[in-house]
Amino acid sequence: MKKSTKSIFAALLVIGALAACNQKPNSTINAATQATNEIVDTSENEVELGDLSIANPRARALLGGQTTTAAFMDIENEGAADKLISASSEGLTAELHSHAMVDGMMQMRQVAAIEVPANGVAELKPGSFHIMLFNAPATMVAGSNFKLKLKFEKAGEVEIDVPVLQDVGAQSH
Repeated sequence: MKKSTKSIFAALLVIGALAACNQKPNSTINAATQATNEIVDTSENEVELGDLSIANPRARALLGGQTTTAAFMDIENEGAADKLISASSEGLTAELHSHAMVDGMMQMRQVAAIEVPANGVAELKPGSFHIMLFNAPATMVAGSNFKLKLKFEKAGEVEIDVPVLQDVGAQSH
């Protein structure tokens, strides 16, 4: 996280702790995943993996009869450039995708990787880079969650919890 984001986050943690003293503390998810990249769950919606912070994960709820949806998130990098090279989830087929203008028409395209720039942010959002999810079960409705494993070229792998929302943000997929 950037220093200003860390300050705001720290202030929110203090306020949250005062407001809800009985909540469980932040915890290490899996410190043994990689010797140099400790994975720390810093909030319900953010996971750190080495120099990467994965925040605001979300997936669009299925609508009647659909079996395809998409997942989105922000990946902030405080180190050298990296790449998201795959995503997977039990029972689903996951592909990395982007949108491209082809002959005046916006089309989705599968991509081999999503660049995470050095000291920058990769935004996976509607109308841009995202993770397509195929063969989604009918239970993927607003209010549910699922596990998604992300694999990065340098940072390694991390499993995140993705909430399913009715509205995931601007521009429908």
